[in-house]
Amino acid sequence: MRTLPKLNDNVKIVHWAPQNAILAHPKTKLFMTHGGLKSFKEALCGKTPVVFMPISAEQGMITRVSMKMGLGTALSKYTVTADAMVKAFNEILYNSTYKENMEKTYEFFLDRIIPSLDEGAWYVDKLIRRVEILGLRAASLPNDEQSLLFFRRRGISLPSYKYFGFDWILAGIGLAYLLAK
Repeated sequence: MRTLPKLNDNVKIVHWAPQNAILAHPKTKLFMTHGGLKSFKEALCGKTPVVFMPISAEQGMITRVSMKMGLGTALSKYTVTADAMVKAFNEILYNSTYKENMEKTYEFFLDRIIPSLDEGAWYVDKLIRRVEILGLRAASLPNDEQSLLFFRRRGISLPSYKYFGFDWILAGIGLAYLLAK
């Protein structure tokens, strides 16, 4: 096992930490994240401004929207330096508009016509009604089809060569062969 160099007393390394509790703590002033949806939602629920460093997937879009809303700032994974990090941290720490915007967005996020639990119960009831209306009773289906009732993928019934696109690859190779002659 690799040992780490001696760190300051205010730095603690752990295998796991309760991220929601940390973000909701009043002494937490900013959160540096890759900008994934779950991490962003946790920062929003903790009303903690964010320094983003998107890596892939939806992270870039979440970063751009958040910056436009004034919820945080961003660093590029390609050009990040210690000075850029300090500048981004200071921007969040010494500019109260990020915290204010995060609090306003949190309040907007919670502003609902009905409580979330009631809305969830309504959707479950709707699903049950739909199943009853369409006559789709899981008990009437064979066991292997019960689990596929609502989450069946279209590709599951395709032959393997079509599912993985080998038919198109073979057609491309054949076309290239014919054109090369």
